[in-house]
Amino acid sequence: MAHLEGPVVLSVLIDEKGRVTKDSIVRPLGLGLDDNAAQTIQTWRFEPATVGGKPVTVRVGVQVNFGLR
Repeated sequence: MAHLEGPVVLSVLIDEKGRVTKDSIVRPLGLGLDDNAAQTIQTWRFEPATVGGKPVTVRVGVQVNFGLR
């Protein structure tokens, strides 16, 4: 069994309600970990960014680390 550890970097679009609406893999790790990270990110909720006190959609980078503790 292969042991793989390191980061998967995704670019995600967060809408005005703090939900991830789109994601893309910027730096893959392989062995299905990229898809696992993308699926997990879809369940996360963020505090929406604001401009002038109003929530806005933003694109941010997110790093998901895999490895042993």
